[in-house]
Amino acid sequence: MGINSKCENVYLIDFGLSKYYLNKKTRQHIEYNDKKRFLGTIRYASLRTHAGIEQSRRDDLESFACTLIYLARSDKCLPWQGVKCKTKKEKQEKVYEIKLHTHIEILCLNLPKEFQEILLYTRQLGFAEEPNYYYLFSLIKQIYQTMNIKKDFIYDWIVQKPR
Repeated sequence: MGINSKCENVYLIDFGLSKYYLNKKTRQHIEYNDKKRFLGTIRYASLRTHAGIEQSRRDDLESFACTLIYLARSDKCLPWQGVKCKTKKEKQEKVYEIKLHTHIEILCLNLPKEFQEILLYTRQLGFAEEPNYYYLFSLIKQIYQTMNIKKDFIYDWIVQKPR
């Protein structure tokens, strides 16, 4: 978390599963591969990650979209949470099935339409396609307006002194 004059900044960096999406020497996008084992957090993983497809920027953005939806939902719960299975593999497969068959409209019920647009956009991106970050940022700004979120830099973690 940022502090003092940077208290409004949230720094999210987790390089635990990171890898280059461009070859360092050729600067070409990594190769498509559809024989990957599951890697990541089941709750937020993209559909393609569940399907064994090499992750790229689109998958990071789909995971980000799922995280935003989770945080914005009043029940703080996604339809695939709490699935009980005997093995991790069974759970991963069951969660994938639920994600695959959960309509985006239901997932984003009572949320601004921009949540749906973000998720739809990330799911339609091609493997090596460069995302339009300006478009995504504009959708997030619209969510702020629709949900009447003020950029007042007062957050849950900032202790307010009584006046």
